[in-house]
Amino acid sequence: MKELIQSLAAYNIWANRQLFDAALQLDPALHEQTVPSSFPTLKATFMHMWDAESGWWQRLQNHEHIVIPSKTFHPHLKDVANGLLGQNQ
Repeated sequence: MKELIQSLAAYNIWANRQLFDAALQLDPALHEQTVPSSFPTLKATFMHMWDAESGWWQRLQNHEHIVIPSKTFHPHLKDVANGLLGQNQ
């Protein structure tokens, strides 16, 4: 079971890097452009990913109070990438 969880975590890191590498090559104006999707912008989609992963990570560590990054942090997409990928490590 431990190997399966480690494999899934490694895949998650790889997939997040692939997504951010592609997104960060786009014109920064596209990060904020409204698109028809679950979230209004590319940046908002990535922020949601960080919020979700951060929330689950904190729950797994039995934190009493869950801190959601988007409630206090309004960064550029590169900052979101650094936050999420840093947490993945």
